[in-house]
Amino acid sequence: MTTYTALTSSIISIGLLCLAACNQKSSEVVITETREVTNRDTLPQLFASSEDQFLSPQAKQAFTGTSTAAQPVPSGSTAKGEPHLSGIHADYTGSDWTEVASTQFRVLNYTFPTGEIYVSISGGGLMPNINRWLRQFQAEAITDLSALSKAPLGSNLQAYIVEASGSYSPGMGRPNKENQALLSAIAEYPAAGPNQFISVKLIADAPLNDTLKQDFFTFIEKLHWNE
Repeated sequence: MTTYTALTSSIISIGLLCLAACNQKSSEVVITETREVTNRDTLPQLFASSEDQFLSPQAKQAFTGTSTAAQPVPSGSTAKGEPHLSGIHADYTGSDWTEVASTQFRVLNYTFPTGEIYVSISGGGLMPNINRWLRQFQAEAITDLSALSKAPLGSNLQAYIVEASGSYSPGMGRPNKENQALLSAIAEYPAAGPNQFISVKLIADAPLNDTLKQDFFTFIEKLHWNE
């Protein structure tokens, strides 16, 4: 009798648990709807580099002479006036600038005692990128490019000049830096593809001295690339 009672109790307990489980609402949601692919959609590229994901083929072709990503260049491997692997070269650099390895987003890359300066080719339009730089310094966004001054960039471009100072938030998990200054130049480059631009970005301890500012403007004016 004891065995029968225990077996009956077990069966009843299992039945109650099953009933409770069946009455619980599932927290999982299954979406069966689909959306038609449009010409604005881009299929993801598995194992692609950042350059392949974000740069248009035209941009890579225009500035590297090839559709593949340029490899990093060891520090000091490019002399003044000698073409860089990206096709861009500088006829002038500051006396205390040191060239460091290029990256997928820095085709020319230099450091100096108080900061860094680098050249990039990217996409996304001028205004969004300018305002992203300003947000990094908690500066007010602009709504009209005419509010910015211009300066020569290379032999045939006029670049917008963007300046800001204060607490710098570089993002990507990197810590904020206080008392920093931004001096940058950005210009459209239609030959590289739709919404493509070339930019030079200098970030250093604030305030920037006159020598560093002059080095910056001479550097951008004497930049050259394969036309």
